[in-house]
Amino acid sequence: PVIFGSADAVMMQTRKARMYELFIIGVMFIMAIFHLGLFAVRKQDFSLLFFALLLISEIFSMSINGETLLTYYFPNTDWLTLKRIDYISNFARVTFFALFFYHIYKTYIHKYFIYAISGINILLTLFVLLTNLQIFAFTLFIFIAISAVTLIYVLTAQITDRKSVV
Repeated sequence: PVIFGSADAVMMQTRKARMYELFIIGVMFIMAIFHLGLFAVRKQDFSLLFFALLLISEIFSMSINGETLLTYYFPNTDWLTLKRIDYISNFARVTFFALFFYHIYKTYIHKYFIYAISGINILLTLFVLLTNLQIFAFTLFIFIAISAVTLIYVLTAQITDRKSVV
C-alpha cells in the first residue's frame, strides 16, 4: 500500500517492516541450521535435509520479495539476476516440499510423482538460467499448476494416512 506521511514516519515504518522480515528470516535460518545438524546426526532421515532446504529456498524468496532485503544490502544487484533467483527459489521450494513429504509418507506418495516434479522443476530451472525474462516469465503459469498439483497430492497422502490410522 502507498504510505503517506512525513519522510521520517515513512522511513521508520519501512525500518520496522525490514526488522520484522529480518527476524522471520533469522528464525527460519536457525531452524534450517538446526535441521541440517539433525540430519548430520541422523543421516538416514532425509526429511530433515529436505525441510532445511525448503527453509533455505524460502529465505531466498523472502529476501527478494516483500521488503526486498537483498536489494537493500546489495543495491547493485542486477534486476534480471533477482528475477532468476526468485523463479528458481520457487521451483526449489516446490521440489523440496514434495521431497520432504515423500520421506514422511513414502507409503502414500509414489516415487515416480517425485521424479516427475523434480525433473520438471530442474528443467524449468535450466530454462530460467538459459533464456531471457520475456521468455522465462511464462514459466510462472507452469509453476502455479505444479504447485497446485503437488499440494493436492500431498494433502491426499496425508488424508489417506489419517484414514489408515483411525
